[in-house]
Amino acid sequence: GKENCFAAVVFDKFEGTLNAEGCHLALHHPSDKGNLGTMLRTALGFGYRDIAIIRPAADAFDPHVVRASMGAIFGLNVRYYDDFAAYRADFPQHMLYPFMLDGSSSLPDVLAGEIVQPYALIFGNEGSGLPASFAALGQPVRIPSNDRVDSLNLSIAAAIGIYGFTQKEA
Repeated sequence: GKENCFAAVVFDKFEGTLNAEGCHLALHHPSDKGNLGTMLRTALGFGYRDIAIIRPAADAFDPHVVRASMGAIFGLNVRYYDDFAAYRADFPQHMLYPFMLDGSSSLPDVLAGEIVQPYALIFGNEGSGLPASFAALGQPVRIPSNDRVDSLNLSIAAAIGIYGFTQKEA
């Protein structure tokens, strides 16, 4: 509710099918419902419709996520995987771009080079990021920033990455 204004929505949960030829957003263990909803909204706003979510993770159909997505969840293909290996088995042809604090290449450097398609932009948990093992997958990417903060908010980092790759394709 908001003051004296209330709304209710009833829908059936659904599981999407990811496009094998399309680019994906892969979210590894996202736990904050607001961040998840914001990333879903951002993804749809920039044309990424295929979202892989690796468990454990927040429920994309939780009311807080649906609200934070501003309804974007209903325009997306969201599929849950029990682990990253299961996602990778379904999409072995996708180039992987894991976003990591210690990624070997900066986002501007990656975007200055050739972007291999189809690809998956991979973002980790809000608190722990991606496991170190992801550094051996694809092309690890870092978003350069100054030393006044240790990291960016997950949904902000995802928005920067999504926007950067979208502009490269334009």
